[in-house]
Amino acid sequence: MYILHKTKASVEIEALQNISKVDTLKSKDYRVLFHLMGHLDGRVPKEINVKKIANALELDKEDVKKSLVRLIGVELLVMESTDHVKDGYKFNF
Repeated sequence: MYILHKTKASVEIEALQNISKVDTLKSKDYRVLFHLMGHLDGRVPKEINVKKIANALELDKEDVKKSLVRLIGVELLVMESTDHVKDGYKFNF
């Protein structure tokens, strides 16, 4: 059984409600998004490996790249560089 902090849970629920309103994403985009939810957060950008994501989801690398572009386009993801990470990704929710 999982116990969630009330504040954190409400933020996650609100984020999910906002995601559910996006009607321009494809099923592959949602698969990539859900995969990234286990690896990224909204505070610190992290590098991702497109090939590993493609292998894990049994998708083509180009499909993963297109999904990342669409997720950035609907402002669910942000691409950001820091002193430690070049071209990292983080959530925008």
